[in-house]
Amino acid sequence: MILITSADKDKAQEFRTRLKLPVPIISDISGSVITHLNVAWPGRAYVFSKDWQLIGLQHAQDPNYNPFKDREFSAILGGAQ
Repeated sequence: MILITSADKDKAQEFRTRLKLPVPIISDISGSVITHLNVAWPGRAYVFSKDWQLIGLQHAQDPNYNPFKDREFSAILGGAQ
């Protein structure tokens, strides 16, 4: 699993460190990956399966949202194939 953000590398790493997220984060400043995946809402967490099917979408509107502490997302992450 990886995280992808449109934020620059330093902001992305600061966010990952601050929330103690246990996965790597990739900075997609150009927006090419975000556009390809059709994830139009910045600041929202999405979960894709191995074959790039959308299987989860963040509903909380919190800029410090941590999917690893959300029960619904934890269930999805546990079953992501």
